[in-house]
Amino acid sequence: MKSVLLVIMRNALKSIESLEHFYLTEYETIAEKSEKGGKKYCLGWTINMFFSMLTYAKDHEKRTKEYKELEQKIKKVITFKLLPKKDTDRRTIRFRYKNRLRLEKLGVELDVEKSAEEFEKYVDMPRIHGSNTLIMLVTRFEEFISQLIAEIYTRYPQRYLDNENVRLAEIEGRGFSEIKEGVVDRLVSAMMRERYSKWFELLAGHGLDAHAWAIPLEGLQEVYARRNVIVHNAGVVNREYLVQVPHSKHRKGMQLDVGKEYVDNAFLLVREMIFMLMLESAHFLRKDEVDSYLYAIFEEAFERLAMGDHSLCMLVFDWLRKAKELDENTRSMAQVNYWLAKIGVGDFNEETRNEINKFDVSAMDESFKIAKFLLLQDYDEATKLLDHQLSIGEMSASMVMKWPLFERYRCTKFFELLRKRNKAMFKDYDVRPKRTKNDKDCIERANAIRATCHGRGSRGRKCVRS
Repeated sequence: MKSVLLVIMRNALKSIESLEHFYLTEYETIAEKSEKGGKKYCLGWTINMFFSMLTYAKDHEKRTKEYKELEQKIKKVITFKLLPKKDTDRRTIRFRYKNRLRLEKLGVELDVEKSAEEFEKYVDMPRIHGSNTLIMLVTRFEEFISQLIAEIYTRYPQRYLDNENVRLAEIEGRGFSEIKEGVVDRLVSAMMRERYSKWFELLAGHGLDAHAWAIPLEGLQEVYARRNVIVHNAGVVNREYLVQVPHSKHRKGMQLDVGKEYVDNAFLLVREMIFMLMLESAHFLRKDEVDSYLYAIFEEAFERLAMGDHSLCMLVFDWLRKAKELDENTRSMAQVNYWLAKIGVGDFNEETRNEINKFDVSAMDESFKIAKFLLLQDYDEATKLLDHQLSIGEMSASMVMKWPLFERYRCTKFFELLRKRNKAMFKDYDVRPKRTKNDKDCIERANAIRATCHGRGSRGRKCVRS
């Protein structure tokens, strides 16, 4: 079962990554087109909105601050006159642009009615992209859940299949494995039509600890509620949403945002849930399978740490550092990575610094001593050990350049001197790697951490792979 679970996890993560790549790639183009279209049609849309208020608003509404400010803005661009009524249903407004040629050169659409229609389309583009992505993200998460549940049903036939009736049409001309697969598919489909809380109850019924996924589930509840509102209520908050998200700041009738920040967070929540469910799924394995299974998840999480997914890695490595099924060396690596992730999310405080200081590395591999010095930003001592490790081949230039443990270190003068002393080893890294969004401000953040702790702090990337 171990290999099946790992395949389910990796396929799910790959599917999520593919969707995220599509979202981010298209987002730039959509955001650019939306902004360009918005600028082109914004003036006409604003004029049309003002004309509507001018024609239909009550006198007391025209005395409001908002109306007067809009009126002054419009008067800077056009002159207008509301003509006398010709009938009770229609009013005519005659207007003229004050600087028509200038506006034309700027590419502004001067047809007011056309602008009113087109502006809404362009402004809506990012929201549509975000909404579609959110719907697809939930769909892909459910694909993962359905595969996990199908594996559970298959592995525990007496618990789930024994009392199932099979119709003649389901068995005619089929072998036993096909019949079993058909029954499992039917049961999974039925389960997936249940509320998502039922899925997690099923998993908890097998001894999986629901507390492990409590944090991402809390956020995922809002994601599901928002998805439902998008699909069934045009994205407008309704009573059902407020029941599912009782502490929401949104009020009934408000339009929910599906902007980039929200979608990015939704991707994070889904990844966190996948990792935590797969960690807890170790309960399904034989004792001799658990160690290698958890280490495989460790490796996956390490890759996420290198990409700067600190919030996710805090959850994963917090779980792994406490896993009794893992050997002491791996738990110690998980401990270091947990601190790296915690520091990465800006949660480095005096308590964390004291924990790191108490971390006993005296009997450990020298790489752990380096890790401790780097976590505490004692770069002088870390560099001495690094020089030695590089000289005897226990560490490589590639490790220093790529591992998360050395992220902060690579922004220091100690690293520059180390690289010069070991020029031959770093010859393939003569050009300083471009800083990513996660480390472009590393020096400033290092100083902030140091100030917070009134001493030496740090943030880096990983420990050692055995």
